[in-house]
Amino acid sequence: MTNAEYEDTKTDVIVSDTLSYLGPNIIAMAETCDIAIHAGDKRNREVLDLLHEATGQVIAVLGNNDSKYLWASHEVHAIEALPKVGEFESFRF
Repeated sequence: MTNAEYEDTKTDVIVSDTLSYLGPNIIAMAETCDIAIHAGDKRNREVLDLLHEATGQVIAVLGNNDSKYLWASHEVHAIEALPKVGEFESFRF
C-alpha cells in the first residue's frame, strides 16, 4: 500500500461480552480507532457511551444478555433500537 492508501483506511476496535464493564485498556485501544463495533452483551448504556466518546462512531448489535429484563428500566430504550445482526461494509456480525 502507498501512503495515500493508508490515509483512507480506518481502524476498528471490536468488542463483545463486556457485561457492564469496559476496562481502561479497552478504552485506550478504542481511542486509537475510528470505529467501535460491539458484537453484543453490553448490559448497560454506559459501555456504548464510552465507546462513542473514544471513537466517535459505534455500531452495535444485540447479544443474548441484552434483554430488557437484564437492563435497567431507564436504559431499555437504548437496546430496543439495536439490530440482532449487524453489517459493516462486507462484514456481518
